[in-house]
This record gives sequence, structure tokens and C-alpha cells, in this order.
Amino acid sequence: MKHSSKLAVEHEGDIFYINPGDILYITREEKTSKIVTMEYAYEIKTPIKELQARFSSYPFFRIHKSFLMHLDYVRKLTPWFNGAYQLELKERDEVLPVSRNYVKELRQRLEL
Repeated sequence: MKHSSKLAVEHEGDIFYINPGDILYITREEKTSKIVTMEYAYEIKTPIKELQARFSSYPFFRIHKSFLMHLDYVRKLTPWFNGAYQLELKERDEVLPVSRNYVKELRQRLEL
């Protein structure tokens, strides 16, 4: 089944169509996934694992059990503690956690 090139997200009665290239990252808290773009954060019920599968042809990478990151928006990785890292986003003040289980593969994906 071919997926649309945009993600349909219902918000306050309207349906927004989000281009995957505009998504900075997706995070999951309890039963809600939050899709964060430069302009807005949308909340949906779809699990991260399902979104990760839908975005498999885009440069998304799981950096933590609760975070799926668009690699084009990575600015900097900083060692934290116990092998974990912190990831800084381009043009944002947010810092996301990178669990040590994902660091090696993340670096391979980001580096030449």
C-alpha cells in the first residue's frame, strides 16, 4: 500500500497535512505522540513505531525509545553520562536525549 507523501493530523476539528521534511522530531508520552515542526506541535494517538515505519523512506532515526528524530535537523551531539548523549537541534533551543543503545548507529548515519 502506498502512503501519501503527507501525514494527515486532526487538530481542533481541522485536518492538517504535514510534510515529513518539516517534522523536527516525534516524541511519545503515555498514549500520545507529539509531532514537532518549526511552527507547531501536533498530538496524535499513533505510536512512534508505526510512524517510524511510515517514514522509513525519509531520514528519520530512533534516538531513544520515546524519540524519533529527523536527521537533517541535528546540529550537535554532546556526550552526557553512562554512554548516553544529548542532541541539539538546528535553530532550536531544545536538547533531546540519545540513549546509549542508539549512539553508535546514529553516528554512523550522521557521519560521512
